[in-house]
Amino acid sequence: MGALKEGKKSIILTIDQKGYEVDFTLMKQMNQRTEKRRSIRLFFGLPNHWGMTDEDALKLLKGEVQDAQEASDASVSMGTVLTTISEGTRMAMRAPFKKFVRKVQDLNWLSELESLLNSSALRHDQSRCHCPHGDSKYRLLEAYQVRNLYLWRRYQRFVRNLGDKQNQHGIVPEEIQPPVCEALTNFAEGLQVDLPCNERLLFHGTMKFGYAKAIAVEGFDNRIARQGLYGKGTYFASQTCKSAQYATKRGRAEKASHRMPGTMLVARVALGDPYYTEGKYNESRPPTKNSHPVDDSDDERTVLCDSLIARPGIQAGQHPQAHMEFVTFAPEQAYPEFILRFVEED
Repeated sequence: MGALKEGKKSIILTIDQKGYEVDFTLMKQMNQRTEKRRSIRLFFGLPNHWGMTDEDALKLLKGEVQDAQEASDASVSMGTVLTTISEGTRMAMRAPFKKFVRKVQDLNWLSELESLLNSSALRHDQSRCHCPHGDSKYRLLEAYQVRNLYLWRRYQRFVRNLGDKQNQHGIVPEEIQPPVCEALTNFAEGLQVDLPCNERLLFHGTMKFGYAKAIAVEGFDNRIARQGLYGKGTYFASQTCKSAQYATKRGRAEKASHRMPGTMLVARVALGDPYYTEGKYNESRPPTKNSHPVDDSDDERTVLCDSLIARPGIQAGQHPQAHMEFVTFAPEQAYPEFILRFVEED
């Protein structure tokens, strides 16, 4: 793979003391002793909703992306054709961001994403929040699907390692309670999210579209995050109104508008075995919990949890926690699925 990305036409490999020549032009592998040839292919394990073949992925990997002008066709926003290309579109289609996203043009997808924003506004008890965004009607302006092979493979490796850790320590992940809202759960099922293993779709607000661009290219990075109530991590929410508070520069007090559109990501997050905090938390890694050993001869050992969850009602700041928040402490623990640009109406 390294040789392919470097642009080499062929490479010699030794596997089990046998020499092979791999020809990237012919896409053939030849046994150097027997001269037997066979076709080679790449398998990326891509999500079905990407609508991308392994051949398409190979083109992306080699940098063969479509022209920027072709990628920035007239933007469609819930039945309204925009006569001019928005600044967000212009920014999104500049390299290298254009290599990792596809602008959502399908009206059914746009409708589902807008519905997701509006259907995820209620709290777990079906009540509305009293924040400035609790009574908003969200209108989607534009959406981008992130198709970043590097970030996806990095996330998949994290998920596999998480499973290995749980098997090694005999950990059965604690159930997510209260459950994530029905709208997010249903949408997650359509994306083949592994709900039994505590993988979830969650929201993440960011005040600048440029920040969302960076996340699409480089991923989430808690190392540059500010200290929050629940540690120095990456924060996610299951309620639209919570993430909307961080979706613009003035999100704590104002709704997103055409003058100041909001930016929110829908992310796939591997929560693993969560820690339910009862108050403020100040660390840059997850808390620990006791793990009972698989072998009775071993001593009980302390194992790091995989994430932190703050449930509504706990007291951490000046006021009781109103929303459910999720905190991760590893950059590779979440994958950005969609970037949404939106406004709010009363």
